[in-house]
Amino acid sequence: FGKGENLIFQSQTKKKDIFLAIDPFISGGLKLKKKIETLKISNIFFSNVTFSQFFKVVGDLNFKKIFILFPDPWPKKRHKKRRLINEEFVKSLDKITLKYSEILIATDHEDYSNQILKSFSKQNFFKLVVKTSDNGIFEDYKIYPTKYFRKAKRENRKIYLFIYQK
Repeated sequence: FGKGENLIFQSQTKKKDIFLAIDPFISGGLKLKKKIETLKISNIFFSNVTFSQFFKVVGDLNFKKIFILFPDPWPKKRHKKRRLINEEFVKSLDKITLKYSEILIATDHEDYSNQILKSFSKQNFFKLVVKTSDNGIFEDYKIYPTKYFRKAKRENRKIYLFIYQK
C-alpha cells in the first residue's frame, strides 16, 4: 500500500466496503496507522506480511477488486525473481477472486509491464479488459495519483495500466 494514498481515497469514497492492505515494509504501516487514526477510518485493515505469507492464511476470503500500484520493479536482472507479479502470483490471485473480480495494476517500468502481460497470458484465469499508457486513465478509474504516479509523470515516464477481470 506504500504511503496509502489510494487506499485512504478508496476507503473514504466507498465507506461501506472493507479494505485489506498488505505491505511488508513496517514504516509504511506506521504512517498508514497514523492517517487512519487521524481521519477516524474504520474500514481499512492492514498487515506488514508479504503476499505469500498472507496467501497462506487468507482462508476463504475473496476479493472484488485488487489494486497493485507501482510494485517494486526490481530492475536489475539478478533481482527480477523478487518481483511480486509472476505466474505463481497470478495462480494465487485466481484462488482469492470471484467471477467478475477486477485486478488493477500500474507500473512505470516497461520491462515489468511486459512480464505482467506474460504472467497473466500464460494463465487463463483473467481477461485483459484495459491496457493503456494514458495517464488520464487513473482519473477515469478513480485511482488516486500516488507518489510513484506523480513521480513518473514528473519524469515523463510512461505509466502502464492493466485491468484484468476474472
